[in-house]
Parts: sequence; structure tokens; C-alpha cells
Amino acid sequence: MYTIISLTTALQFLTATFVCSTICLILVCKICLEVAEMIEASEQ
Repeated sequence: MYTIISLTTALQFLTATFVCSTICLILVCKICLEVAEMIEASEQ
């Protein structure tokens, strides 16, 4: 019984970590795109 609980906790932790890192990557990509657009606009 205890191993099942720890496995579930580990799975939840891995899922949360994966979701957080995915969200962080998306946010970083959006910021990079905005910065790139600003640089292009300032160069023109």
C-alpha cells in the first residue's frame, strides 16, 4: 500500500514539474519573440 502511495506522489511530482517547465518554456519563447519584434522595429 505504501509503495502505491509513493508512486502516485512521484507521478504527481513529475507531472507538476513537466507542466511547470513547459509553461516556463512557452513564456520564455513569447518574451523572446516580443523582444525580437521590438529590436526589428527599432532598427527600421
